[in-house]
Amino acid sequence: MSSASPSMPARARRRHGSAHVGRAARRPEKSRPSRNHAADSGLAASGVDTTSRGPVSWFPRGRGLPTEDWAARHSLMCWVLALHLPAIVVYGLWRDHSLPHGVLAASPPALLFGAALVPGMRRVRALAASLGLLCCSVVFVHLSDGQTAMYFHFFVVVALIALYEDWTVYLLAIAFVFLASLEIGDIVTAEAAGRMEDNALVLAGLHAGFICALAGAQMVFWHYNEQSRRREEDYRQQLYEGQQSLMARLEETDRIRSDLVATVSHEFRTPLTGIRGTLLTIRRRRDRLSDAQLDGMLDSAVTYSDRLSRLLENMLTAATATGTDDNTVADLPEVVRDVIAGLTYAGNSVTVDLPPQLSVRMARQALHQVVANLVDNALVHSWPGAPVRLIAGRVGDEVVLRVRNPGPDLDPATIRQLFEPFTQRDGTATRQTDGAGMGLYVVRRLVEVHGGRLRMSSENGEIIVEVDLWAASPAAATGAAEPAPMPVPMPLPRSLRTRGDLPDPPALPAGSGALLRPRGGPSGSGAGSQVPTPTPANFPKPSSARLPAVPPAPPGPRAAAEPAQGWPSSLPADWVG
Repeated sequence: MSSASPSMPARARRRHGSAHVGRAARRPEKSRPSRNHAADSGLAASGVDTTSRGPVSWFPRGRGLPTEDWAARHSLMCWVLALHLPAIVVYGLWRDHSLPHGVLAASPPALLFGAALVPGMRRVRALAASLGLLCCSVVFVHLSDGQTAMYFHFFVVVALIALYEDWTVYLLAIAFVFLASLEIGDIVTAEAAGRMEDNALVLAGLHAGFICALAGAQMVFWHYNEQSRRREEDYRQQLYEGQQSLMARLEETDRIRSDLVATVSHEFRTPLTGIRGTLLTIRRRRDRLSDAQLDGMLDSAVTYSDRLSRLLENMLTAATATGTDDNTVADLPEVVRDVIAGLTYAGNSVTVDLPPQLSVRMARQALHQVVANLVDNALVHSWPGAPVRLIAGRVGDEVVLRVRNPGPDLDPATIRQLFEPFTQRDGTATRQTDGAGMGLYVVRRLVEVHGGRLRMSSENGEIIVEVDLWAASPAAATGAAEPAPMPVPMPLPRSLRTRGDLPDPPALPAGSGALLRPRGGPSGSGAGSQVPTPTPANFPKPSSARLPAVPPAPPGPRAAAEPAQGWPSSLPADWVG
């Protein structure tokens, strides 16, 4: 039913906006986080630099190049240095220097060239190649007697050294240029200085200043080069992650397709075969069948058709559950009554403990599927003859629904798998229970789409599934004016308490809708809430060959905290008012 009640708060709509499907089922024991989840900014993934915007951010980081890039650039530097060695000897001869003088001048760069080729640390090899080229610059200035044209060789070498993008190598190179400039002032001849109409020291200072300007320009280029490379790496990482995600989705789609084919071939064929066999029997032997036999066979056909309809409904819901209407409200006790009235299991009963009215912000059909699948799963996988307990109440602004049934203990891995599509605890072809493995998956999808929470635990021979949904006021369900909200003093279970919680406040009086009690209610009659499931005439009873029999609970009233005979108590002490 729907009404004109106020919309669900924005925090409820944002609660699971970016959550991965099934995270509540996969982390059943984790405490509930805050309702307000901030959306991921995605700055890092988009390549936006989130570091400081001060002047320091303009300096390149110099974190080093990838191995392939560094090897290619170092090879270029070594080739350039190797070509300088014969050029120094030839230039010395052209400047009227002797051959031994030219060979001696080329010796320091040659030694550094050899050091650059020796395998070892990258930084040491880069430093050797850089110093070798700088030595070539000094030698050329020396052989030219300080000609101005030879100073430009320093500028070319400094630009080449910046290819390493290493702060250590670059700063040492700049320091070498400063020291060399001071020494070059002693090399420059008076003739060269006279042509410049200046002295050698001023010439060296101008050289050092231009080198600093070049270094600044190189750092700017270096900075933008790093930014471009960082963005490229981010885009490459995004493409890689997108490819991996796509491959995972394709594999999951292929798995679901295979499971769907297997499910359709088995789960659809079984009820269709039963319906067809029943109809053929009635058609051929109608005159020889009694009224009781005919009614039993028709009941069997209806049961098979209901099973097929439920399977189709679950599969359609799993494929189309994508959005909700915030103003849609349903009454949980009314939905539970409809679900219990439609049960067709034999040998089990459902113990229901609900307040008279408990409104939930969920469409009635969706809530019906949640309750029906939870109860159906509990009845199928419960011990034969053991009752299933369904408890609900309001905690703050939420409605907590618990379904408990005695059954085999399940490990966390099995619990996680049960909430995936086409998955069952016993996945073999010879399993004794029918089903497509879609019930709990549909519950998970509907609960998460409506901003709820889902938890499952199994211990001490009892399986507990707990669903938290957003509560709505009774006025919202009837369309009347909604009164001002009032706090509900309901005891919290130990799993939801924190260290700083105060002792439990007193519970509300019976009938207020907030007090959870065992079956029978305050009167203690013990018969008002136990609803036996109807038994069709021709419906097969559950097999107990592999499961131990559990004696039924003795009739009559029981104390609130008294455990049942043969299975754990339906209400732990921290849930009893």
